[in-house]
Amino acid sequence: MQFGPLFDQQWYIYNDGQEGRTPRVDLNLIDPDPNTSNVWDDYRGEGVSIGVVDTGVQATHENLIGNYDFDPEGLTPPYDP
Repeated sequence: MQFGPLFDQQWYIYNDGQEGRTPRVDLNLIDPDPNTSNVWDDYRGEGVSIGVVDTGVQATHENLIGNYDFDPEGLTPPYDP
């Protein structure tokens, strides 16, 4: 599968310290490579929606209640509070 021209810059997927990053810092992975590259061989993610929300969220909104997972303990420094 083609990963695109910027795949090597997606350090959060395959974090071996490229781009001056410290391995495993942002995803807090035991293995710096979660071996995600082979998942695309037989899975396309059809029907799946993913969103990354930073700030300004009304967590009590009817569309969000029960439809998101917020883990305040899952934050791994360095992060911008």
